[in-house]
Amino acid sequence: MAKIQRILCALDFSDAAENALRYALKLSDEYGAKLHLLHVLEPITDAMLEVPQTVPAVNRKLFEETRENLQKLAENMLTDLGEELKGEIEISTEVEMGPIGLTVNEIAKDDADLIVVGTRGEEGKPWWMSSVSKDVIDHPSVPVLVVPATAAYAPLSRISFATDLNQADVLHLLRLREFIAPQDPEIRCLHIVANENEKTEVSFAEMVNVFSKQLDDMPVMFHQSEEDDTTEALEGFNLMYHIDMQVLVRPRRNFFQELFHRSQSKLTAGYTHIPLLVWPG
Repeated sequence: MAKIQRILCALDFSDAAENALRYALKLSDEYGAKLHLLHVLEPITDAMLEVPQTVPAVNRKLFEETRENLQKLAENMLTDLGEELKGEIEISTEVEMGPIGLTVNEIAKDDADLIVVGTRGEEGKPWWMSSVSKDVIDHPSVPVLVVPATAAYAPLSRISFATDLNQADVLHLLRLREFIAPQDPEIRCLHIVANENEKTEVSFAEMVNVFSKQLDDMPVMFHQSEEDDTTEALEGFNLMYHIDMQVLVRPRRNFFQELFHRSQSKLTAGYTHIPLLVWPG
């Protein structure tokens, strides 16, 4: 996987989305990446109109107004940031109609290395409730960076990577390091044991050995913890070690697996106080 060269920032004009745009601009500046701003409209239907009107005309008007607002938001944010940015950023804007998550991921599949979205945090709400960020991380085509409304951009010094001790995690870590280069943060891997009888593809000792003996040019620190609540354990770990960004692998599942599986990525996206990078598995 190549490093970050093209960033897609999906916006819904909320305060959280504006913070995500601010973060995406600074990230683009850091990497010299192109930035594409996208707003996805869900089409107006007859049933949604209180006063009878021509649906195509309403959608056309909404489309044009949104495109103007998106351009204005980009211009205002660039003005606000001013001298905080080191160079010129190549920015483009786009408005599309359709299902939000599907549309964002389809556009990103061919035109982006990273998707950036904002989240307001949804503690206390059912895990299956939808938001823009949760729609996008359902089936990510590229890595998705979920930025909490209170998170400010900072160069990466420390990142955490949650591992289920799968063999594929070794490859994910190698690709992650290449992806975020030239930044070279400290990486701390955490395995949470929620069930003492759980079976893993490799043992904790084997995973540590891979990086200490075979991949010793990539210093990674490993931690293991027994906790009942994975989400709280991840958050506590990030606070303890002053983590700048958390990474979770999002396994690919079919429709029926999704119905009966509580997504840790979705749970964490509504809980985390730091940016969460959802890595396609």
